[in-house]
Amino acid sequence: MRRILVTSALPYANGPLHFGHILEAVQTDIWARSLRMAGHECTYVCADDTHGTPMMLKAQAEGITPEELIAAVEAEHRATYRDFMVDHAQFHSTHSAENREMTERIFLALDKAGYIAKRTIRQAYDAQAQMFLPDRYVKGTCPRCGSKDQYGDSCESCGATYSPSELIDAVSVVSGTPPVERESEHLFFRLDAFETMLRAWTRSGALHQSVANKLDEWFDAGLRDWDISRDAPYFGFEIPGHPGKYFYVWLDAPVGYMASSLALARRKGLDFNAWWGAENPGVIKWGDRLQRDYNKACEAMLTELWSNYGELTEIWFDGGVLPVDKGGPDLFPILQKHQPDAVVFQSPAPGGIRWIGNENGVAKYPCWSTVKKLNDSGAGDPDG
Repeated sequence: MRRILVTSALPYANGPLHFGHILEAVQTDIWARSLRMAGHECTYVCADDTHGTPMMLKAQAEGITPEELIAAVEAEHRATYRDFMVDHAQFHSTHSAENREMTERIFLALDKAGYIAKRTIRQAYDAQAQMFLPDRYVKGTCPRCGSKDQYGDSCESCGATYSPSELIDAVSVVSGTPPVERESEHLFFRLDAFETMLRAWTRSGALHQSVANKLDEWFDAGLRDWDISRDAPYFGFEIPGHPGKYFYVWLDAPVGYMASSLALARRKGLDFNAWWGAENPGVIKWGDRLQRDYNKACEAMLTELWSNYGELTEIWFDGGVLPVDKGGPDLFPILQKHQPDAVVFQSPAPGGIRWIGNENGVAKYPCWSTVKKLNDSGAGDPDG
C-alpha cells in the first residue's frame, strides 16, 4: 500500500470558481478515488489562495474587509465543489493559523541559515493611494514596440520584459495618476545558493530531457534572488521582526498545501510527517498550466507532468471556444442546465475535443471536454 497526499491548484479567492478549476479538481478527485479503490491510502487536500494586493483592492471596492471577502468566497467555493461532487479530505485557506505557522517556520529557518538577504530597491509608488504598486498595477506604452495600455512588467504585443520605470506615460491602475519612484528595503531569498543542488536534481533523470535543457538556460543566465517581501498596505502575513513588511503572496501560497494537510492531520489525529517528512516522500501536485510560477523546480515538475499529454488551451462549450485563461463558462447556469454527472464523466476525457453542439437549446452530444494542444499535432478539430 502506498501513502499518497494529492492536491490541485489553489483557486484565488477573489471570485467564483470557473470551469478550469472544476476540470482540474474533477480529474484529481477521480485519480484519488481510483487509488483508494486499488487499496492505497490517498488523501486529497486543497485550499483557497487568499492574499495579495488584488484581494485588498477588491475588498476596498466592495466596502468590506479582506477577511469578509475571503470568507464569503470560501463558502461559495465549497458549495461549488460540493455541487460537482469533488471530495476533498480538507479544503482550507492560506489565511489560516496553520499557514502562518508553516510560513514563519520556513522563513525563520532560512534566515537563520543565512539564506535571506536585505536590499534597498526602487519601486513605483502611488502618492495619491499612498501605496507601492506591483508591476502589473502600472500601465503605459511599451518602450520597445510602442503598444499602448501595457503592464509594467511585460508587453503582451511584442513580448518585451522591462521594469515599470521604463514604461512611457505610465499611470497607476489604482488612481490613474503617474507613479513616482521611492526606495524601500526588501527581503530576498538567495536562490543562487541552491544552484548546485538544483542543477544536480534537474540532471538526475527526474525530468524530461527537453525540460532539463530549458532549465539549463536559466542556470546559464544566473539564478536571481527572489523578492519575498511587500510593503504595507498589503493583505497577508506580517514578517516576524520586520514591522510593516509582509510575505509576498507567492511565498505563502504554495505553503498553503502543507498548511491544509497540517490542519487535516490535527483535526483527525494523523501524522503530518508521514506525508511531508524527508523520509516519506508521497506528495503529488496535479499539474496545470495556470500554476507554474512557484519556483524553478516546481516549474520543471509541472512541465514534466504535462509533457506526455500536451497543454490545456481551450474549452469547447455549447458550440463556442473559450480560452482557459479567460475562465470558461459560468458554473451556476451550467448546473441549472446539466446534471453534474455529465461534467464529472466528460472532464477527464483524453486526447482532445471531439464533439460539441447545441440543437434547439438541448445538447445533442455531451458538451464537456477539453482541447489539448498535442505536442506534435496541434489542437483538435471540433468536428472531428
